[in-house]
Amino acid sequence: MGLLEYFSANKNLVFLDARSSERFPLDSLIHKVPNRDSNQTKKLVFLYLDDSLMALSIYLSYLNTPHTLALLNAGLGVGMKEGLETEYSPAYIVDVTRTAIAGYGEEPVILPFGTYSVFYQADA
Repeated sequence: MGLLEYFSANKNLVFLDARSSERFPLDSLIHKVPNRDSNQTKKLVFLYLDDSLMALSIYLSYLNTPHTLALLNAGLGVGMKEGLETEYSPAYIVDVTRTAIAGYGEEPVILPFGTYSVFYQADA
């Protein structure tokens, strides 16, 4: 049983947004993530996340993809992030702290509790 199936088995599970005190059931957190690869091939995705409800939503939603996920702290310095990105060349990057990444296009994702951007390589 995968993590999402495990969570889904609990029909009473809700998540509390600490910022708004609003409650969200699991199915409202999982959303379709941008994918520019029509072949659905496995790609490397960097997820720079914090401890917010949006970060949980992003993580759970990317679990539904075939991609390899690298979970990284959103608080890393920009220099460290750029070094990792140069070394590993992820196809997709989600970073809740940056509004642009050199060499990457951007696709915004709008959720009921906020907006984030997926940055993608032009050939992804």
